[in-house]
Amino acid sequence: MRIEASVRKNFKRQLKFTLGNNTVTLSDMHSIKLNDNELEQLPFQIDDLTVRQATSHFILLESKDMHIAYDGNAVYITLESFYRERIRGLCGSFDYNQDNDLRLPNGKLTCDTHIFSRAYLINDTESSSSAEVDVSEKFDREEAEKICHQIRDNVCKSGAYVHGLLLSCIEDQRVIRITMNNRASCYWHSIFAHACALIGYDLPQKYTKWRDECQSVFDQCGAGTIYDECPYSCLNACSDKDDEHELNSVCRQQCLGGCVCAKDNYYDTNQSRRDPLRCSKESECSCFDERTKLYHTPGSIIKHGQCSTCICLRGQFHCNSNKCNKSKIICPNNLIFTETSLTSCPKTCSNHLIWKNCHKYRSGCDCPTNMIRDENTNKCVFPKHCSCKLNHNIFPYGAKITQDCNECTCVSGQWSCTEVDCSRTCSILRNTHYTTFSGQYLRINSGSCEYTAARFKHNAKKFTLILSNNVSTKYDHSLHSHLTIDETHISLASDKSIRVNNTVLTKLPASPLHYLSFTIYKAGLFAIINGSHFIVRWDFGNRIYLTIGNKWKRKLDGVCSERSRPNKGLIKKKEKYTNVWKVNSKCKVEINKPNDDEEKWKWAHKICVNILNDSSSTKNPFSSCLKKFSQERRKALYEQCIEETCGERQCFVKHLGKTTKQPRSSIRPSNASETTEKASSTKKPSDFT
Repeated sequence: MRIEASVRKNFKRQLKFTLGNNTVTLSDMHSIKLNDNELEQLPFQIDDLTVRQATSHFILLESKDMHIAYDGNAVYITLESFYRERIRGLCGSFDYNQDNDLRLPNGKLTCDTHIFSRAYLINDTESSSSAEVDVSEKFDREEAEKICHQIRDNVCKSGAYVHGLLLSCIEDQRVIRITMNNRASCYWHSIFAHACALIGYDLPQKYTKWRDECQSVFDQCGAGTIYDECPYSCLNACSDKDDEHELNSVCRQQCLGGCVCAKDNYYDTNQSRRDPLRCSKESECSCFDERTKLYHTPGSIIKHGQCSTCICLRGQFHCNSNKCNKSKIICPNNLIFTETSLTSCPKTCSNHLIWKNCHKYRSGCDCPTNMIRDENTNKCVFPKHCSCKLNHNIFPYGAKITQDCNECTCVSGQWSCTEVDCSRTCSILRNTHYTTFSGQYLRINSGSCEYTAARFKHNAKKFTLILSNNVSTKYDHSLHSHLTIDETHISLASDKSIRVNNTVLTKLPASPLHYLSFTIYKAGLFAIINGSHFIVRWDFGNRIYLTIGNKWKRKLDGVCSERSRPNKGLIKKKEKYTNVWKVNSKCKVEINKPNDDEEKWKWAHKICVNILNDSSSTKNPFSSCLKKFSQERRKALYEQCIEETCGERQCFVKHLGKTTKQPRSSIRPSNASETTEKASSTKKPSDFT
C-alpha cells in the first residue's frame, strides 16, 4: 500500500493511491483514474478496493482495514490496527509512539523536519519553488489570527490537533495569499469540523449558524439532496443493500461535509460526476448490469446469464430461477457450464493472491475445480501456470526475460526475478582519464579547471562530485575532489587529507564513521565513502571510483554519465561533450604539446607495450586480465599509459594500479556500510505491468 500526494503548478493537487496491482489517481473531484483509465461512474470495485462518492465534496477509497477521504484539497487517511508498525512516511510511523514519527526511509531518526520532508520527496524530485514565498507586505497577521480563531470557536476550542490547524489556517493566508472570503471560510469550517469530530465533539447543533450560508457558497445541491457538514450517513447508492446503508457512517464519524441524499432518497449512479449531484426516490432508481456495463431504466427486462430473465426494480435486478438445458450451452476454450456456482466476483490470475468470495452466484461458464481464468488468454489454468504481461506483451508460464543484469521468470502470473546487483562504476585517473558508467573511455585536457564528474539530476545538493587538478609542473598533476552529499561537503585533497564540512579527519579508521546519509572509513589502500545507492573509493592520490546501484540508474548526469548535457540532448563529439561540464565555462585550458623526448617515449613504450601484447607469456603479468578488453580499449589504455608514465616511475605505478583495477567486480553500494550479496527472490520489477 502506497499513498502519494503532490502539489503542482497553480497549487493543483494530486493524490495517488496504490494497493496491490491497482493505482487510483485523483487529480481533482472530477478526474479519477484507475490504472490510467478514467472512471466515469461510481461506485467502482476491483479486487479488494472500492471507490465511491461519499458526498458531493468527498471521494472515499475503501479497502480492508483502511479508508481514505479526499475533497481535492485535504486528504484524511484512517487505518486500522492491521497497519500498526507497517507504515512509514510524512504521516508518521503508526506505532503509538510520537517520539519516532520523524523516521527516515533508511530507518534512521532525525529531528530536522526539513531533512525528514525531503527524504520522502517522490522520485527524488526537487521541492517546489512555491514552497518559498515571500511574506506579502499587505499580509495582516493580526487580522488573519482573528479570522481563524473565530472559525475555530464556531466549532470547538480545544485539542492540540485543532490548534495545529489554527496555525495552518493563518499560514494559508500568508503563503497562498488567499482572501478569507465566504468560500474560504466555509472550507476552513469544514476542516475544523472534521478535526473536532475526531476528538469527540457532537457538531451538528453547532452548525445551524452557518450551514445555510455554506450551502449557498458551495455548488448548489441537486434534486433530492441537502447540504450537511456532518451527514448522518454517506451517499446511499440505489444498488446498495440495506445492510450496506448502515455501514456508511464514516461521513458522520469524521464530518465529511457536502451534499447528500435527503430522507427516503437514494444516489443513482447513472449520472455524470461533473454535473450537480442528484438523488431520487427508490422507485426511480436505474439498474447497472455488471456484465455489459450498461444502465437500465426502472421496469426494464433483460436476459441474464444463459437462460434467466431479470427486471429492474428499486435499483437492483430481480431474476427468475429458470434452469438451462445444458446440452444447448457451449462454453469457450476449457470452461464448463454451471447453474448455480458461478460467482459474480470470480477468482482470476490477476486477483487470486488477494481474492475474497463475495458470495453472489449465478449460472454461466466457469473454470473447473482448482483452476482459475487467465484474463490474458481467456482460458482456465492452474494458478501456477498463469501468464504474465510486460509492455502489453503476453508471456506464457515459465517464460524468461532479462532486465538489466537480472533474469526474470513468469510464475503464477508474476515475474520472479533474481536480485543481482547491477551496479555501474565510473573510474577516473586524475581529472584527465575517465571510464564512464557505460564503459566508454574519455580523455579530458582539463588543466586546472574544475569539471562535474557526476551530479544528481535536478537536485545537485543530493549528490555532486567535482574534480580538478593541482598543476605544479608539466607532468605533475594532483587530483583534488569535492563531494556534496545531502548538503554535507567533503574535500579529498592532493595532500591526502579528508575534510568533512570544516572538520579535518587526521586519521581515517577501519570502522565506519557515521554521518546522516553516508559512512566513511578506510579499507586497504582506499578511503571509502558509502551512501544510499552509491559508493566512492579514493586511493589518497589520483584515482577515484564512483559506483552507483540500480536505483540511481539514469538519475545522474556529468562526465561519468556520458549521455547527457546540462541543457539539451546528446552530444556525439566527446571534446564538446566534456567541455559543457566545466564548472566555470570561462576557465581556459592550455593544450599540452606532444612529448618530444624520444628517449622517454621509448622507455615508456617498452613498459606500456605489455597492455597491447596478446601473448600469454609469463613476462606479461596482465595477459589473462587483458583478455577481457577489446582491442580498442587496450589501445586507449596504452595511450593513457604512455601519457601518464611520461618518464616518471611514480606515474607509471599509479597507471598500472588503474589498469589492473579495471576488470575487477566493484564494491556494491548499499543503505548500510556493508556490501550486499547476490540473491534471488520473487519480485515484480518497477516498470513491469
